[in-house]
Amino acid sequence: MKTVLKNKLFLTTFVADAISNFGDTLYYLALMNYVLLLPNSQLAISAVTLSETLPMLFSFAMGIKADQTKKKLEMIMGTLVLRVGLYSLIGFFMGFEPSLWVVLAASAINFISDLAGQYENGLYSPISLRVIKAEEREQAMAFRQSSFSLLSIVFKFSGALLIAVMSYQHLAFFNAATFAVAALIMLVIKPKLTALLTADPIKDVEAPIERQNFLVQMWESSKLVIREIKQIPALRTVMTVIPLMNAVFSGLDVLFLFAASQNTNMIIVNLPFTLTLISAAAMSGRIIGGMLTMSVAKNWEVTKLVRLSALAPAPLFLGLLLGNTYLMIAVLFVTMVNVGIVNPKMNALIMNELPEERLATISSGISTYFTAGILLVRLLLSGLVLVLAPTPLASLFLIASIALVIWTFFGNSRA
Repeated sequence: MKTVLKNKLFLTTFVADAISNFGDTLYYLALMNYVLLLPNSQLAISAVTLSETLPMLFSFAMGIKADQTKKKLEMIMGTLVLRVGLYSLIGFFMGFEPSLWVVLAASAINFISDLAGQYENGLYSPISLRVIKAEEREQAMAFRQSSFSLLSIVFKFSGALLIAVMSYQHLAFFNAATFAVAALIMLVIKPKLTALLTADPIKDVEAPIERQNFLVQMWESSKLVIREIKQIPALRTVMTVIPLMNAVFSGLDVLFLFAASQNTNMIIVNLPFTLTLISAAAMSGRIIGGMLTMSVAKNWEVTKLVRLSALAPAPLFLGLLLGNTYLMIAVLFVTMVNVGIVNPKMNALIMNELPEERLATISSGISTYFTAGILLVRLLLSGLVLVLAPTPLASLFLIASIALVIWTFFGNSRA
């Protein structure tokens, strides 16, 4: 861990990411508050939610494009400058009277900005292999995870204070300024990154693939993702268990709100406090998990940890069925500690084992695969809450959770 903290280049890129993340957090909080100024806010809320959700569907395409990009450092700078311009434009729009068209424009710009962010992350993936040595990557990922989780809490409270004292227009300009600072930081360290790439150039993507139609490229890249995963036993287990677990887990927050609305005994003090308590339990679990990865959990096997994670949804939904919020919070905390250990190990495994010239493609493909179940279950749940009560819904998810345990420990035993 000491080696990671002495890596000034790694810490500098971390600071640049943290600054832009603060701007994003502040902007999202401001936009959600802004929509409440409108007389009919339903459409505005829907637009903001879509602008945050839809980019997930394009992460695979952004990863493919990032791998095909030759001048990665220059394009990273370009994405940061683009986002400065985009949020400055929103700041200009916020100068008008609050109206639906401003929210729709801001949502569209936010969507473009998120795509640029995905592209930027893909561009940086192979560069990060030069910044962090293979043996240090797990520790570095754990440090980033714990630090960002802790900073996320600070950002949200700081954002709430700034929203109270700054206008929405100034908040948009503030967000643009955070990307400008991140761009300046990248400009300062660009010579060092260039030296690393000169000493160890990034391999180019095969030319025949680049010349194909983009839809064909996506199909061929999908087959590549599957082929690469099959070659790594640990990833095979993770790729069969985590999507199922994510799908089951994804309904928890909606079901809790649905159940709490009809069973006030589930509310601790009041609903906002209860939701904050649940969020704090999850966040603190991730922080502790990341810290454990940097110490006692260094040599723990990722496949065993993933299988243990599959045990969590069943007691969570049992707590929901019983109306026991305390049980849910306790299980969620323990689960997130485990997740906090698994994530950096998974990220390091991907970085160390997969071909660097296709790292962004495969990483984004894995991410898309993980989130597919979440989207499907949320769409299904949006219809089920209209026809079923909380108890039968919680029972369905409990049954699905038990089926997940059976699949993980018996049906998936060969993985």
